[in-house]
Amino acid sequence: MKSSVLTSRTSHVIPAIIVGVVCLFSSFISAQAVTPDQFAAMQMQLLHASAQLRMLQNPSPTGEVLGVSTTTAPAGTASDANQLLLIKEQIVALDAKIVELQTMRAQLALQAAQLQTATATSTSAFVVKTDAANPQATTLELSDRVTSGWMDILTFDLDTTASKNSLFIDTAQIGVVVGNTKGGYTSLVAGAELVMDGKTFTSYTMTNSTTTDGVATLLFTIGGNEMIKAGTRMPATLKLRFKALTAANEGATIKARVLAGNIHAHIATPMGVMGALIKNTSSAYGELMTLHAKGAIVTKNSQSAVLTSGSWATHDSVLYTLKFDVTAFNEDVYLNKAAARAVSYTMVDAAGADKGVAATSIAALTTTANSDTSGQYYVVPDGSTATFTLVVKWTPAGASPARALQLQTIGYNTMSPTASMVWVPSNVRDFRTDAVSTSL
Repeated sequence: MKSSVLTSRTSHVIPAIIVGVVCLFSSFISAQAVTPDQFAAMQMQLLHASAQLRMLQNPSPTGEVLGVSTTTAPAGTASDANQLLLIKEQIVALDAKIVELQTMRAQLALQAAQLQTATATSTSAFVVKTDAANPQATTLELSDRVTSGWMDILTFDLDTTASKNSLFIDTAQIGVVVGNTKGGYTSLVAGAELVMDGKTFTSYTMTNSTTTDGVATLLFTIGGNEMIKAGTRMPATLKLRFKALTAANEGATIKARVLAGNIHAHIATPMGVMGALIKNTSSAYGELMTLHAKGAIVTKNSQSAVLTSGSWATHDSVLYTLKFDVTAFNEDVYLNKAAARAVSYTMVDAAGADKGVAATSIAALTTTANSDTSGQYYVVPDGSTATFTLVVKWTPAGASPARALQLQTIGYNTMSPTASMVWVPSNVRDFRTDAVSTSL
């Protein structure tokens, strides 16, 4: 009975399996273009046919394949033996076809990767740009007792708008520049993370100047877990947590940058093969942040520069007005009412080059803040904001190239009127008027 069942099954099934698979394979090999999906479908059909034949050769209840079964097959007729021999031969033939297909797949994948490498420069370049949401230069309010929360230091874009290929990011190197510290990067920073398109990466190694002023290099491991699609832009943000700020590090500065070649990626290629290595071709720079646990935050308000034309007996003059807001945090802030003691300024050309203070300039400082009890100082109470107005009249002795007023420093102190702390603008352009020239 078993003999007749085997003969009946194999006599009809074998021709259908072999003829169907061989015909499909032949048409597949002769095709002019093959996609990864077609490769996968053909390989699955070959493996399925091989499995069917193996089950026919060894039709045990457990479905074990040839060479694995530990049971002894029942003796059969010569017809059974011939059928089993035929099945074995077809299994060998199909296995050979599977190997051939896998070899072809590997060869085509290698060719695709080589083609990607050859065209990588022209079709897969990507650039780094400072994002519009990059934090502006400011004073970061820290604590002198506890670690801060996460703060954004640099936001940049990975831009593939000129690329024809999608990219997988491998590593991202960011330089963090610190200054005016006692102990460098490690005395200021408690931790770092890089957020790419909403995903947070915390694995990084740190090298270079970490205990002195200079650049600390953070190399983040992305591991190909973030992909930038061709023709798109993806934002990334460096976030830092700061340690409790020591008195020695009051006024320390920090900024971050990504230089050309700091982002490593590889091209996304068909069939899972890693493509050519690609590096970014431009840079992104963050703005300067000043660290304080107490003191003043100064922000721009408004500016103007008005020319008053002279006559035959007088020279032209320019009236510069520069307004700025002072916010006190964790302590009261005191500024001297005398402009020469509270602020320093200079004249610059249209490009910002220092041209010195003209002897014919007159300055005055007014504010919305109240005076202290002595009447010599303006005081901004802790948690409040006051607007200060610096007015400078400049009268050059004759025609002069265009000049602008540039605020350089503000001298102040906390708790007592004696000025011992100095604020320096992180972004000097925010505290500069328009440039005006004179002709008389």
